[in-house]
Amino acid sequence: MAMNMVRQGTTARTDQDDRTTMVLMVIAFVLTIGLFFGAGVVLLWDDHPRTGALSCGCGVVVLLLAVLLSRFRMRRRSGNVGQHQPSGSGHCPAGSGEGAVLGGREPTPAAPGMSVPLALPPAVTPAPPAPDYDQPGADAGAVDSPWPDQLAVPARARLLGQPSVAANSPWYLPVVSTQPAVAADQARLGDLEVRAASIIGTGHRSSDPATPRQDAYRLGRDTAGRHLIIAVADGMSDSERSDHGATVAVSTAVAVLRRHLDTGATLRDLSAAEVFREVSGTIVRSLEGRNMTEMDVRTGLIVAVISVLPTRDGHREAWFGHLADLSAWQHSALPGTGWTHLAGDRKNDGMDSNSLSRFLPFSPGDARDTRARIPAGAIVALMSDGVSDALTGIPGANDWFARQWTSPPAVAQFIQQIGFEAKTFTDDRTAVVIWCDPSRPVLARTAGTGWLPR
Repeated sequence: MAMNMVRQGTTARTDQDDRTTMVLMVIAFVLTIGLFFGAGVVLLWDDHPRTGALSCGCGVVVLLLAVLLSRFRMRRRSGNVGQHQPSGSGHCPAGSGEGAVLGGREPTPAAPGMSVPLALPPAVTPAPPAPDYDQPGADAGAVDSPWPDQLAVPARARLLGQPSVAANSPWYLPVVSTQPAVAADQARLGDLEVRAASIIGTGHRSSDPATPRQDAYRLGRDTAGRHLIIAVADGMSDSERSDHGATVAVSTAVAVLRRHLDTGATLRDLSAAEVFREVSGTIVRSLEGRNMTEMDVRTGLIVAVISVLPTRDGHREAWFGHLADLSAWQHSALPGTGWTHLAGDRKNDGMDSNSLSRFLPFSPGDARDTRARIPAGAIVALMSDGVSDALTGIPGANDWFARQWTSPPAVAQFIQQIGFEAKTFTDDRTAVVIWCDPSRPVLARTAGTGWLPR
């Protein structure tokens, strides 16, 4: 009560001072304006039109300044009134014994027999207690996190098949300086929409120190923009620096193919053995001055060139060159079809990835060519075995990938899809997916509903 009376007295004195100041200002402005206008009239009467007009103009300017200043003071006064009003007005401090003060005035007493509800003060969350560093095991650098508890638990990846214990293990760093654990791209070339991602596998990231990501990919195009170029490499797990071999392989392959296309080569002119020989030579030359041998940088490779412009029947010409356990797949988006194999070796044909005998830089002449015609609206995917093994080996994975890739996802969502969780699937994962004519109304399979237009 006493505090409110003091606040009311201070406000009253402030209001009185403001009124006095306003009156003095009004008198000063009236005299000044009258002086300018009076002098202007006299000068005009004495045939001094320019000087008289100037004097009247000064009077108008002073009048405008007076109006602006009065509006400014009114706004400032309104703001001061809001600041003078106590915050939480209408609330009575608990245990004070005083009635609620509304707008600086005492409330009207309630009639006998009527109860007046008292507004409770807002709840105040007590500060967390300081840690007792004298207790055993106390960490002087540990503080309570201000974030919600659920953010402390990492979001789990999509589970395909059986859960993996290693999927929730920490991600460690490798000792060597190498490529990042995750890489991704989103691009468009003509009517081709591309998503690409490469993620280190749980078998490489869960031990300390980690093993570098041994997969790599590159995207490119020819100068004229008529061809999309893709390269995906998978380094051998038992090669100490296969990450270096994979990185050099994809970069060199895209550069070599771009050079051939820019000099007039067609897809029929391309030769996998010729391209892979250049890639192999570059890998060997990159070892000069490095503490590496050719056995340390072994890698598989698949490359592709896809025409941007379709033929009259809507198909696109495509060329693939491949060596080792990388593959290309196609989803035609037609009823009754799923992912079909386009190019590359398939493990279910008897190939064992642990006993590969053909790889770079040792066997470039064993690279194979595959030419294909991609139908309109189809989806093409180039994969390392970290993804293709799941596609063919986990029940339901084929349909799951088809549903996820019905249309091009955002690049962050694509990374999550490649980072699925599955027991025993611990290798690096890389996929480059190309949607041909993604805006065309083609058929897409949905779970439990058959085939619907998208």
